[in-house]
Amino acid sequence: MSKASNGFQILVFLLGTFLLSGVVQFYIINEIKTVNTFVLVLLMWIPGAVAIGSSKYFRHKFRDLALIRPGNRSLMFAYSIPAGALLLMLAILILADIGKFKIPESGLLRVLVFQPTIGVLVNAVIVMGLELGWRGFLLNRMMRAHVPEPLILTGLIAALWFWPLILFVDYSSSPIPWLSIGLFTIQTVAFGVFLGWLREFSKSIYPPILAHAVHLTWIQQIIPSFYNAGKMDPYFGGQSGFVLTIIYVLLAVYIYVRHPVGRY
Repeated sequence: MSKASNGFQILVFLLGTFLLSGVVQFYIINEIKTVNTFVLVLLMWIPGAVAIGSSKYFRHKFRDLALIRPGNRSLMFAYSIPAGALLLMLAILILADIGKFKIPESGLLRVLVFQPTIGVLVNAVIVMGLELGWRGFLLNRMMRAHVPEPLILTGLIAALWFWPLILFVDYSSSPIPWLSIGLFTIQTVAFGVFLGWLREFSKSIYPPILAHAVHLTWIQQIIPSFYNAGKMDPYFGGQSGFVLTIIYVLLAVYIYVRHPVGRY
């Protein structure tokens, strides 16, 4: 099947992704009641699996999923910008006395060498499923269909996909799940603008995968190694905190002003 409209292809992808994800999320919420590594990896690969299946069904080439070699410059942006944003977040949290700086207890070699390299590669394998779905298939089809603000809309869909885990499981980073949902959604949309720009700048899905993996590794493993969280950290630090949300929003605004992509 090769002549289906882009709108129909988007609908098929979204229905397949949310139906399959809903089954796994229902199991997580009702049976295991926590987000362990295995089910999270399974869940994160559902958008990628549906993207690959949709591409095959609609007779796309793998090039349409942007599975091509990127330039070195885009890879440099993919690593340095999220890492720089998270270092800036760390500095702000410490200077504002929201948390305290600490020397890593697990060894500098692991924190400064292993996690920024091998750790990022491991997380790249995990988030590749998300990026193949959101930026590989969905964003591409939206831009071909001339959907208004495709970068923002793709990020919003990606955020909504996580909502059940924030509301009903332990994926929330603050005692107020609705606050976490709001900040997480804004941050995911803003970071999605950067990821979408990376995909269009490089014409490859690999820089968004790398950037997403860097974000995940630094915020979950590297930054906590240098930081003792204070009582207000659930509201200001992490993936659902005000500080990183504002940083990513400013980055998204800069991209929209200086490098508009897919604006119709």
